[in-house]
Amino acid sequence: MIVKSMELVDFRSFKGQHYFNFDRPPGLYFLRGRNEAEPNLGANGAGKSTIFDALCWGLYGKSLRNLKATNIHGWDSETSGTHVNLAMRDVNGDIDLIHRSWSPNSLLLNGEFVVQDRLTRHLGIDDNSFKHSIIHPQFGDMFFDLAATPKLQLFSSVLNLDYWMSLSDLAKTKAKSNETATVNFEKKIAKYEGRLDTVSDNIKEFIEAKKVFASVQKDAVKDVQKLVLKLNHKLKDADIECTDIEKKLNKLEKRVNFFNEEELKWKKKRAKLDEKLSDTIRYKNDLTQEITRLVVSIGNIERVGGVCSLCKQKVSKIHIKEQINDFELKEKKSRKLLKPLDQELENLEDQMEVIRDSLKNLKSAQGDTDIKIRKFEIKHAQLGRDIEFCQQGLTDQKRSLKKIKTKENPHDVQIKKAKAERKKIKLRIDKLQGKIDKAQKKVSGYEHWIKGFKDVRLFLLEECLTQLEVEVNNNLMQLGLDDWSIRFDVEKETKSGTISKGFQVQIKSPKNKEVVPWEVWSGGEGQRLRLAGTMGLSNLILNRSGVVSNIEVWDEPTQYLNRVDDLLDLLYQRAQDLQKQIWLVDHRSIDFGGFEDVVTIVKDKNGSRIEQ
Repeated sequence: MIVKSMELVDFRSFKGQHYFNFDRPPGLYFLRGRNEAEPNLGANGAGKSTIFDALCWGLYGKSLRNLKATNIHGWDSETSGTHVNLAMRDVNGDIDLIHRSWSPNSLLLNGEFVVQDRLTRHLGIDDNSFKHSIIHPQFGDMFFDLAATPKLQLFSSVLNLDYWMSLSDLAKTKAKSNETATVNFEKKIAKYEGRLDTVSDNIKEFIEAKKVFASVQKDAVKDVQKLVLKLNHKLKDADIECTDIEKKLNKLEKRVNFFNEEELKWKKKRAKLDEKLSDTIRYKNDLTQEITRLVVSIGNIERVGGVCSLCKQKVSKIHIKEQINDFELKEKKSRKLLKPLDQELENLEDQMEVIRDSLKNLKSAQGDTDIKIRKFEIKHAQLGRDIEFCQQGLTDQKRSLKKIKTKENPHDVQIKKAKAERKKIKLRIDKLQGKIDKAQKKVSGYEHWIKGFKDVRLFLLEECLTQLEVEVNNNLMQLGLDDWSIRFDVEKETKSGTISKGFQVQIKSPKNKEVVPWEVWSGGEGQRLRLAGTMGLSNLILNRSGVVSNIEVWDEPTQYLNRVDDLLDLLYQRAQDLQKQIWLVDHRSIDFGGFEDVVTIVKDKNGSRIEQ
């Protein structure tokens, strides 16, 4: 933070445009005032502090006393706005131009509109640290003036020690988060383990069910095989019986054929016999009729007497007798022929009876054979149906057997699914356990850094305190407090035995054997202690922040001091050691040959102006 120059326009008592040059060599500079508008005030009220108020406002948007907006506007100015332009050189040697204005409000860094946070980051130091390291305002509290707790807060803030506490808190939060995550993971594992037990039990049940299914399937196969075997036996028996019946039917058919042949023979015999019998009967009838005719003719001839009944001619007795004898002879012959015919007819009737009996017997035997054939055919048909039924049953049972044998055990799928789920659950448990192990490692690491960051903070704090003690004690000697020393503590045991946290400043002087709080000192000694502490803190802040400043401002540091020689010598030597401009702003008229330059702020009726 190398300030080159500053332009201020209508800033408080400075009306119009004014320039202040900071491009000066290192050394001690005196900024004094002359109030021509109000001579009774001497150097007070001239606008000395306003110069550095303008610098602070240009950088941070508020004055050293935190004034903003209309409070910094030019008094009795005819213009409506206020602005400050700063030319600065950064660590790379580049020039930065900062422009801040009010009415209208604007903030530009190298011509680009920016917000205050951006500019603060660019400067590398905030306004609070600025007021405790570069400009030490008249009305601001010096470091020692703060109470113990605000003092520690400031010390932690300007040195960014709270950063390590935030890291410790973050580590604690992370540890808690990972502990919570571990608990949640363990709950999930417990849930998965419960599910794993259930799945494992299910697998056992499925395996038992698989065995039962296999046993039932095996029994079903045996039952079907028994039924198939039974059907095969029945089919074999039916085939055998059917073959036997077919043989019997063949025999019966042969017998039927024999009967048919015999019947045909007998019918032929009967036909011949019927023909012969008919011929014989017809012949007998012819003979009988002939005999009857002859008898009738003989009677007629005997009754005729001597006249022919036909021709009506006379017939002699001899002729009649001859005729009668002829007829009687023919009758006798006919009777003789008729007599054997009865015997022959009787024989023929006997033969016909034999034939009829034979045909009757043949028909009876044939009927019996037909009945047997019908029965065998019915039995054969029934056996055929039985065989067909057995064959169909065998087909069905073989299909059923194949279906039973090829039927998948449904519990295999259940077991497979359950094992896959068990594997998945185990993988999830392993994954969660891995997360737990990882989270626990993180917890262990974070727990280490909860204390570790605090230890780092404590180390830095102790290191800073040691450095601050060295700086401050060196300043005490140069301020004329020989054999005085300062000790800093951030914790202090109270009378009740409790620990009071805060930045404690303890003083050891030739006047007391024990260390006492610095607050017991007043007047010149107290002011010297303040100055020593403020200088030490200023060096510490800039060293720790890495900010390089070409200026340091002390506004009214001589109050409470009767002699200022030691202070002037210290500031002069400090300017040489630090190679920077140290501006002493004071209302006193100080005659010191070590000033590099003296700048006067004059205030008259037209406002304040700079005499360089």
